[in-house]
Amino acid sequence: MASKIRFLLAAQRDLEEAGLWYEARSRGLGLEFISAVEDRLAFITDHPLAFSEAMPGVRRALTKRFPYAVYYRPETDRIVVLAVLHCSRSPHVWRRRARRKSS
Repeated sequence: MASKIRFLLAAQRDLEEAGLWYEARSRGLGLEFISAVEDRLAFITDHPLAFSEAMPGVRRALTKRFPYAVYYRPETDRIVVLAVLHCSRSPHVWRRRARRKSS
């Protein structure tokens, strides 16, 4: 069953900043990055429990082609995206967001 996607504001910024970074390196690459994340989110909406937990209640899905992970919390009626981060980033970033209550 497909779920509604909700981004935390910080996760939306993660996505936009990474897209701009890739676009600055090569024209069109930023859009390819955004598309890769959107493809992963489409899969997540249909299969929210397909990826393993990074910590209790938070799952991690790797994007294809780009070294990024989508950290998300599947809830009853929606998917809450906590972060879209490069795999080399400190886990403290998404863990801090996971501890906050999503609304």
